[in-house]
Amino acid sequence: MFKRKNVLMSVLSAMVVLSLSAWATTAQADGEMKQGKVIGKKKAAALPQGFVQQGGLIWMPITFKKDWPDANAYCSDTEINGQTGWRLPTQDELFALNASGAMNNQGWNLDATWSSTPNSNGGHYYVGLYGHFTLSTYDTIEIYMTCVR
Repeated sequence: MFKRKNVLMSVLSAMVVLSLSAWATTAQADGEMKQGKVIGKKKAAALPQGFVQQGGLIWMPITFKKDWPDANAYCSDTEINGQTGWRLPTQDELFALNASGAMNNQGWNLDATWSSTPNSNGGHYYVGLYGHFTLSTYDTIEIYMTCVR
């Protein structure tokens, strides 16, 4: 009986060692292993159709118009693609997006688009994504919008 327990314990020990070895191999393939924890390499989730990533930001497609207060509230208060923490982009961020061309062929309306950058008249700037320009206007005008995070 004692010998059977030793054999059984040897088999169980071997199974545990093999399982731990397989886990460690998987962990090292997916990221760096430190003190029993896997650190690093996280697979990026695919973005939904029309969303783009540029300048360290995720951009929502430009598909509808709102006045500035409603556009700002939409970005701040809406869960987009299952995430919160969205905002209107700055004028410079819109220029960088435009220069990158990341939004081309994504189904976006490349027209005047609200920025969060205020002007001296109490309104905000918008960026013309079709002609690479910026103008300021009153916040009551409906202009295309996008949100970033």
